[in-house]
Amino acid sequence: MAVMEPAALLEGLTERQAEAVASTGAPLCILAGAGSGKTRVLTRRIAYRVATETADPRHILALTFTRKAAFELGRRLDALGVRDRVSAGTFHALAYAQLRRWWADNDRREPTLLERKAGVLARLLGAESAGTRGKVQPADLAAEIEWAKARMVGPDAYELEAAKAGRETPLAPSAMASLYRRYEDEKQARPRRLRRPAPGLRHRPGDRPSLRRLTEVALPPPLRRRVPGRQSGPGPPARLLAG
Repeated sequence: MAVMEPAALLEGLTERQAEAVASTGAPLCILAGAGSGKTRVLTRRIAYRVATETADPRHILALTFTRKAAFELGRRLDALGVRDRVSAGTFHALAYAQLRRWWADNDRREPTLLERKAGVLARLLGAESAGTRGKVQPADLAAEIEWAKARMVGPDAYELEAAKAGRETPLAPSAMASLYRRYEDEKQARPRRLRRPAPGLRHRPGDRPSLRRLTEVALPPPLRRRVPGRQSGPGPPARLLAG
């Protein structure tokens, strides 16, 4: 399927969405709220740059944070005719693909991959489970650790940050922080990864996604605020609201 014409890629977009799709800013930071058409703008922008030959599709990485979003990203890129030429997937899938390539290039055996945290957390719960057995689910503990990691909060800062956020923690904050710390220690102690990579990272056979030629990145909210939007040449930072 051929890539759509540039003009056709701007059809049906709002003025701000069209501005984001056609912007020449690089790097470009697009700030947008829920339901404002972020995925639509991201996929149209990728197709627009390919159609206008301002980006080589082999050097584009389209990143998302969840498997559901990665699936939708791939479906829309398919509809625009660029899916088979663009590497797309989740941060986790991309990172795991890079690690697998590094292990293969260095003749190293891949670590054992644990598909779920629950079993490890259930075993580590230990003394913290006194009086709470049957009430605290490993899945809740895993979700709390994911909450902290998504905000780059380590075990040492967990209690304070959880209190600031008004979190209803599955364990007492001090016990949760202790469990989080022992979970991190467990990861360091064993040569295996405790996170299942999200499937869906696809690229052309034989191609290696190039991190140095990264064209567009869609950052999750916790990270997006740390990367200022900039554009080459004079003028203010390129911050466009899609929608």
